[in-house]
Amino acid sequence: LTLAATRPDAVRRLVLAAPAGLASYPRPAVRVLAGGVNRLLAARRSLAPLTDLGWGRRLLLLTAVADAAALPPTQARLLVEASASSRRSSEALATIATADLRPVLERAPAPLGLIWGEQDRTVPASLSRSVTEVRPDAQVELIADAGHVSMVEQPEAFVAALERMLETLRRTSG
Repeated sequence: LTLAATRPDAVRRLVLAAPAGLASYPRPAVRVLAGGVNRLLAARRSLAPLTDLGWGRRLLLLTAVADAAALPPTQARLLVEASASSRRSSEALATIATADLRPVLERAPAPLGLIWGEQDRTVPASLSRSVTEVRPDAQVELIADAGHVSMVEQPEAFVAALERMLETLRRTSG
């Protein structure tokens, strides 16, 4: 998004998938969440064997996907263990949760598309309204039965949505 705003010649079309940074949250709440995120991720990784069980997948991936029990256990385990090498999750969460990139979005001239899982509990799809307030030209596509990582949960639907979005944005950009 920043590249699209600062170097418009480098970005012809922009598609954001469940983008964070479009609504700022109260700093005290962010401090509490960010302060505990590293411990939470470590605890979740220690429970990775629970991904072999449907209820375990639902518990460990509650905010990531709409129905974690529907994911294959190996895929669920990969999602749970993906944070193992992260070193600055607390700082990243604090930055994302306090950022408001809507002014940057307003400056980005590239045709804009948004793809969101209808059941995203991490960055709710309802935030697409805050984007379309700033960018009424933005195209929005929701993926049914998908959460925050719709590209993992519903890969065929995500690819189809992305292809449609790119074609729509190509036509609207002339």
